[in-house]
Order: sequence, then C-alpha cells, then structure tokens
Amino acid sequence: MTHNKDRSDFGVIYVATGDRFVREAEQSLATLRTTNPQLPAMLLSGEDAPRKDLWDEVQVDPALKSQKNRAKLYMDRAPWERCLFLDTDTRVCADLSEGFALLDRFDFAGQHGYGGHHYEVPGVPASFPEVNSGVLFWRKNERIKALFARWRELYDSLDQSQETRTWDQKSLRVALWESDVHFVDLPSIYNAMPYFPYVLERELVIAHGRNMQNLERFEAKVGNTDKIRAYVPGIGAMEHPKDMSWGAVLRSVVRMLALKVRGVCVR
Repeated sequence: MTHNKDRSDFGVIYVATGDRFVREAEQSLATLRTTNPQLPAMLLSGEDAPRKDLWDEVQVDPALKSQKNRAKLYMDRAPWERCLFLDTDTRVCADLSEGFALLDRFDFAGQHGYGGHHYEVPGVPASFPEVNSGVLFWRKNERIKALFARWRELYDSLDQSQETRTWDQKSLRVALWESDVHFVDLPSIYNAMPYFPYVLERELVIAHGRNMQNLERFEAKVGNTDKIRAYVPGIGAMEHPKDMSWGAVLRSVVRMLALKVRGVCVR
C-alpha cells in the first residue's frame, strides 16, 4: 500500500451464507491475495467454513444462516479501523491502496449504481443516488456506527411494510440520506460490472459479477491501461474515436452490427 498508515488498521471482509457463496468468496479471496497480499481478510459466515486456513479471521454466527440478503448488513463487524467489504462475486484486479486512501478524508465510499431510478422514497430526492452495496469502504467512527444501525432498521421496516421485493441498496440509500457521514462516490474502476456500459479511467481495480471466468474475460476486454475508454457490453472497450486506429474502429463497428443482428434474431 502506498500510503503510510499502519497496515494493521486495514482489512477486507466478506459475508457469505451457504456453501455456494462461501466457495465464491474463496475464489474472490484468491484474487485479493494475488494483488494485495499485505491485506488481512475476514469471513463472516452463517455456517462453519471448511477452509479456515485461507482466512486471517473467521466469524461464524448461525443466526445469519437464514437471513440471506440481510446478512451482509453486519459487515461492520470487521475488526479494523479502515475496512473494505466485497461481495463474494468480485475479482480484485489491482492494488487497493488508493481506495483506502479516500478514508483519510471521508467516512464512507461506494459507487453510484444503476438502481434507484425506478422507485421513489418520500423525503429523498431523485437526484440522490442509490449506492451499489457490493464494494464499500468505511472507517470506524460514531457516524458510521449510526449509519449501519439505521441501515438495518430501515431494511427491516421496508421489508415489513412493502409487498414488493426489498433489496439492501434501497435501505442503504435512505440511511445515507439521513446520516451525517462524509460520503464520496467511487470511480467506476472500483466496481465495474460486465452487464453495464461504463467510462473507465486508469486500470480496472475491482470487477463485480457472477462467474469468475466471465470476470476474467471482462478484465481482458477492459484492458490494463491508463487511457480513458468506454466499455459497452457485447462490444468491448473503445478509446476516443480520434485515438483509435482504423482497424479498431472497424472491429467495433462489426461488433455493433453483430450485436444488433443477434438482437433482431432473438425477437
């Protein structure tokens, strides 16, 4: 890590309930160990993890086993002063130190996701984003303690009062709006999914989505470069047209046409 803080105060936590997600967390952990070997990692699980030797710390809480999506709301059990939560379906592609460096100034960091535009919450303006809860940085303090407590309260109240499916990001959005935490939006390179278009700058840090092989292909398509480029699903990464060779332009056009043809044929 490039900053000069005590490394013992930094760490990464995963929350996994069910064998499938524990195995998925282990795959993600392998990518963390490769790219950030200095960072300790903890697993919070609803059942005993068979590979405790892989982790620096394992906490088992049987009460989480039946909580499914709600279990991740206990990520604040991470023991470090500065923490990163990763969903189990993530691939760590590069050094995380610049993400942790945000916590020198801010309490909480997450990426503005693609949700939130399809519902309204009284008192929360549409301009206030829903944050993707799959990659979250925070530093421990009283503001953060209150945020997590309120997040759990809102998750439960929304779940009980609405007939539609409740997802943890809706309640996080409201909790952030009500809080006094110092929040910063993460760049897309810290939480990029292969299903959505992005503008990317610098090298990809965290890829997010099901199937590690799919994330490996996504990382290869995005490219390890400092150049600004646009990623479009089904087409790949494109630099600014003026910086692209004619061959690259032609390949992008061919991919666009093929994608359009496939879409027409499916209909």
